[in-house]
Amino acid sequence: MRVRQTLGLTWELLRANLGLILGLTLLSYLPQVVMYGLIGDLSPSDDPSATIMTSGVMALLGLLQPVLLVCMAAAVALAVFGSLQDEEVSFGQCLGLGLSKLPNLLGQMALGGLCIGAILILCMIVLSALGFNGRGIESMGLSIFIIIFLMIFLMFWFIVSIFTSVPACALEGIGPLDSLTRSYNLTKNNRLKIFFAILAPLILKVVFTIFLQAGVLLIEGGFAIFWAKFIVYIIFDIWPTAFTLTLSSVVYYNLRSVKEGFSIAEMSSVFD
Repeated sequence: MRVRQTLGLTWELLRANLGLILGLTLLSYLPQVVMYGLIGDLSPSDDPSATIMTSGVMALLGLLQPVLLVCMAAAVALAVFGSLQDEEVSFGQCLGLGLSKLPNLLGQMALGGLCIGAILILCMIVLSALGFNGRGIESMGLSIFIIIFLMIFLMFWFIVSIFTSVPACALEGIGPLDSLTRSYNLTKNNRLKIFFAILAPLILKVVFTIFLQAGVLLIEGGFAIFWAKFIVYIIFDIWPTAFTLTLSSVVYYNLRSVKEGFSIAEMSSVFD
């Protein structure tokens, strides 16, 4: 897999299906829209019980957002493969596929969460072995640095390893564990290249966030300014998100092509 070629094909497919992919990606922001509206309605004089209820709703919306995001990743996979096969797919078809895979995607997220939890527990065990034993952070020095590096490395390794699990689940119709295993096997020997490919939209997202936090989001004003800031945030943030969702499917396609001699025509059953 070539990083530059993969990024180029990703941009080409995103540009060719701009309205469809951006529209699907935008749906994943719906919980944020509702949360932002709830934040705007909060005031110090609100009844405590109403504030607690609002906080509970916001917590549920926060859990809903990653669920919607993986559903839209599955939907974008159909859009990408439809474009690769010169098959016209509609917004409804893509959305229907994404939502139909919800049970498997939820299982995938649960297994992924368990793996991340295991990584955190492993890091804590290593930290304990390095001699934390209740000492202050100031006295840990190198130990803290090692554990943070280990945690970041394992997290990125895991994310890269399962990067193609959603397209595998959506397009091959396999279950949570099988799709994670499928992604692990596909990404084997290509994880460093995939990591560099993921860095492109990640860096773009960080740059946009810094720009917004340092400028636009600091502007104060009334209702119109409040929502204008959020719209500007969405406009900037949606691009790296849409690119990453598209990239996942392109990496999946490229790896299958290289490792298995996969032909796009073999995906014709997905469009039936």
